[in-house]
Amino acid sequence: GKAKDREVRLFDSATVLICHNRAMIEELQRSGVSHPHFVNLGIFDYLTDGIPANEHSFDKSVVYAGNLAKAPFLTELNAFDLGWDFVLYGINCPQTTNPAIKYNGALSPEDLVGNLIQSFGLIWDSETVDGCTGKIGEYTRYNNPHKLSLYLVSGMPVIVWSQAAVADFVEKEKVGFVIDSLRDIAAKLDNLTEEEYEEYRRNANRLKQKLYCGEFMKAAIVRAIELCKG
Repeated sequence: GKAKDREVRLFDSATVLICHNRAMIEELQRSGVSHPHFVNLGIFDYLTDGIPANEHSFDKSVVYAGNLAKAPFLTELNAFDLGWDFVLYGINCPQTTNPAIKYNGALSPEDLVGNLIQSFGLIWDSETVDGCTGKIGEYTRYNNPHKLSLYLVSGMPVIVWSQAAVADFVEKEKVGFVIDSLRDIAAKLDNLTEEEYEEYRRNANRLKQKLYCGEFMKAAIVRAIELCKG
């Protein structure tokens, strides 16, 4: 449509575009953005005055933090026998009756980073438990969710949809595992060893230092300036 054409012309007028990830770069190129140089940010930094949690033990607990109105899959998940503890933080929590699902209220970003002590953080914006569906689910094919940065700056490994744009980052950095469906989590946790979990946790803590200091954006800006100079 006309709005998309205007956006493409605007992006194409830039010298450099700093983009979320490789998938977003490829989508812009498919849409006709061909003039700028592209810089792959990789992940958003997470600058906070809060003190991140330090200890995460492997106890098969999973947390989901954010606007819970963007998590309609919770209604479906409520009926499942999970086999793992699921902790929710955020506004707009739907009513849940599942004993494995616990709502811990809404916290400020500063307070939240110190309270995320579960084994894994879940990144799953979807209407259903089987794949990320709907408009919010489709966007995760190109988007860098702030949840990823929030969890990692807390030193917490993550679980993410296998088709999400950040799945490649998670697997490359070895900070968690990918799934096709929320039904897969129980078996994944059952088969995960303490040693494998510790590797995820060490790598999350390595990235935590960079996210806390804004290293990813600094690197992207330095690269963008180099490309502008030509």
